[in-house]
Amino acid sequence: GLSLLLPHVEEHTGKASLGTTVSILAATGHGKSAYALNLAYANSMDGRNVLYLTFEDTAEKLFSRLVINHNAITAKDSSELINAKLIRDGKLSKNLEKRYNDKHNELVSLLDNHLLIWDTEGFSYDTFLDMENTLRMADKIFKDKTGKGLEALFIDHVSLLKYTSGSGKKYGYDGAVINDWVLFLNNQALNFLDDGRQITVFLLSQVKRDAFSEASKPRKK
Repeated sequence: GLSLLLPHVEEHTGKASLGTTVSILAATGHGKSAYALNLAYANSMDGRNVLYLTFEDTAEKLFSRLVINHNAITAKDSSELINAKLIRDGKLSKNLEKRYNDKHNELVSLLDNHLLIWDTEGFSYDTFLDMENTLRMADKIFKDKTGKGLEALFIDHVSLLKYTSGSGKKYGYDGAVINDWVLFLNNQALNFLDDGRQITVFLLSQVKRDAFSEASKPRKK
């Protein structure tokens, strides 16, 4: 199974197995993307083929965040840490700029083609067929570069998926549409591209803060 990076959770649930869908739910700003990105990083470093589809950030920004995290893991002391704000403002010192570039290249080498991060400029998702073509393209890239296909898919986040009806009218946030997408993605986990394989799907979604607070209250057994 794929690591969830949370030993206490894995004690009770086990790892994220193939054929399952894992939901990552939280209010805005509570770290859904940071957690999911770390999951993608850890499992890619472990040799799993991971596709991360982002609907809010750019692929460049997310990979930069991975480089910063990778640098933090390998830094000897605080002087080697890199702040994302300094990168954004173009204020890295020469030494930190060189370290960032070195860590970027090191991360690319370590990932060894096991991670793809695509933003909405790089894939189509208006219809289920569009998404199937996106998954098929990623699967082919992984097979060509690693000898095996896609094993884990991250959708960040599912409520931003849209659907185009036969008339061409596009629908945005809508509960029925989201349910259809979740069903579609569950089917992909169980029977990926109708070829009998199974993958793990991670779905990120926002919840309202009041609903999150209510769900977080301690309850009697």
